[in-house]
Amino acid sequence: MCNTVELATIFLGNYPKHAAANRKRGVFSFRVIAEPDGTVPCCLIAARTKAGDLDPRCKDIVRIAKFDPATDAQGNPMWSFFAATAAYLAP
Repeated sequence: MCNTVELATIFLGNYPKHAAANRKRGVFSFRVIAEPDGTVPCCLIAARTKAGDLDPRCKDIVRIAKFDPATDAQGNPMWSFFAATAAYLAP
């Protein structure tokens, strides 16, 4: 199930080749909503650097990510929210 490192890895695995070749850097913050079954129906880029060609693709998070469901006080699965920041850094 996903954690911050795994979600960042999904984005970083999509570092645009042209950006890597030109050693462009970018930082972005994203938020996801996880359903009670752990799937991710929604991802939002909350903040980003000005380098638009580095924008990560939230559709990859929605397609790939799966969380352990959050639970309420009675142990029932519930909706949850997750936020993180990741960076594209030129090698």
